[in-house]
Amino acid sequence: MKPKQIYLFFFSLLIAGIIIWFFFHSSNKNQEGGPCDYSSTYYPAKVIAIQSIDSNTFDLKIEVDWKGIKDTLYYGNLFPSLITKTTMDTAHIALGAVFKYEHRQIVHGSCNPNIFRIVLEKWE
Repeated sequence: MKPKQIYLFFFSLLIAGIIIWFFFHSSNKNQEGGPCDYSSTYYPAKVIAIQSIDSNTFDLKIEVDWKGIKDTLYYGNLFPSLITKTTMDTAHIALGAVFKYEHRQIVHGSCNPNIFRIVLEKWE
């Protein structure tokens, strides 16, 4: 092969490589982790028991009426921390209190498709 042919061969490989790289990296894919959009639906969550861990930390046993199905769960299983005495007082948490149970369902993106959480706001 002549030097000019070798040059054209490697130049063609370089151009082909760049085209392939752009093809795989410029497709319209969602990146994992966001951005994501959710729609929220709320259900009643009734406090049916308060478990004292110590004088400043509490866990709540909550009954949720989710789409007509009653289920029982613990606040501490949904969140990485328990409830403090300050939160108990400011959110007016007591036996029989009803708060919001939020179900967030993904609309767009590639994040967690379902998120469930207790919102410490009174159910109305």
